[in-house]
Amino acid sequence: MSKKKVFFLADSTTSLLNLYNHIKGKYQIKWIVYNQEVAKELKKKNVNSKEVRIISAFGFFDKKFIFFDIIKKILTSFLKNNFKRKLINEIAKIDTEFKPDLWLTDTGDILSRANIQSPKCTFKHSITYKKHFLAENILRYDYVFLPGVYHYRRIIKYFSNRINKKKLIVAGSLKVVSYIKKKKLNLSEKKQLLTKNNLSKNRKNILFAPTYDAFGPNRFLPNSFGDQIKAIEEISNFVNFNLNCNFIIKLHHYHYSYLKNFDLKKLGNKKNIMLFRVKKFHDVQESENIIRLSDIIITDTSGVGSLGIFLGKKIIFLEPESHFNWKDADIESDLRPGYVCKKYVDLFKALKKYSKSKDIFYIKRKNFVKKIFFKHKKDACNEILKYINKIIQMQKFKINV
Repeated sequence: MSKKKVFFLADSTTSLLNLYNHIKGKYQIKWIVYNQEVAKELKKKNVNSKEVRIISAFGFFDKKFIFFDIIKKILTSFLKNNFKRKLINEIAKIDTEFKPDLWLTDTGDILSRANIQSPKCTFKHSITYKKHFLAENILRYDYVFLPGVYHYRRIIKYFSNRINKKKLIVAGSLKVVSYIKKKKLNLSEKKQLLTKNNLSKNRKNILFAPTYDAFGPNRFLPNSFGDQIKAIEEISNFVNFNLNCNFIIKLHHYHYSYLKNFDLKKLGNKKNIMLFRVKKFHDVQESENIIRLSDIIITDTSGVGSLGIFLGKKIIFLEPESHFNWKDADIESDLRPGYVCKKYVDLFKALKKYSKSKDIFYIKRKNFVKKIFFKHKKDACNEILKYINKIIQMQKFKINV
């Protein structure tokens, strides 16, 4: 008997690759990706190229020429919705051609809009303080995998009678699977990473890891901080010279164009300051060790916050701008176990307290993990596999009937 077919629509490899390695012996897997760089990463991770299919909205312009890359960026800016529609149509064609038994995705909108016969499920990319699990597109999925009971209750309350409770599956988070398997770097790995990035071995590591939309277009710091390149330099100097700590700058992958900024590159070349320089327009696994290395994390509404809490890191939250609506956020504003800073001076005070005072948020972080993550000490892939088996079995029963 041939294996059942499970298709992954992947925005990156960071979550779904863990599930792939767990279920590949049981199911016939096909990766559907729309980013050439994601396909390359899958190849590096020893995924058979026959299991990967690249779909593109660019056609002839998808060839590897710098001139074509420029054209693609221009076209994407002006015809974003047109390209999304083309990707959605490609997914529908693949569904008709191969008739998979199940679709899984780590994103939300694209697969939700595809007119396909096979059941479709979403995990969402990470556990953020944004509107992901509360987005309208979950209503168009057959099943939504949730990190814990908290998100289940929040969705039920938010959508009320508009949502079918049976489609909500509490199974744990794929995002933290890698960290459950390995929470810390060993001494050799830590030394190698510090040496490679010109960081001192006897210092604490402070990570700045913002998202891309908490403070408005092209901002990675609050508007009150003024010129953000100058501001990040001042923060770096304060961390380096006043606190005697290493400072790591990891901008969101949507802000990778800032890596070309002369002053930021110059800053990143200084001793005890690291600029994470992966120039890819998607999340990458290389960032995992940077998060493991950190002692204190400065973030905003990013999923790095919940991930850092899961790992027991000290967290500083930068308050998002007024355009942000906490009523629509997946996680409520009072569930931020760390200092919340609105102004420049608040950030410096919080950094001082964390570096010199008792950790007052330790218990709150522990309670957050228990509240947000289902079976937080176990690999979620085991639980997810059980539900995948059930969904496919139910599909088989419907076909037979």
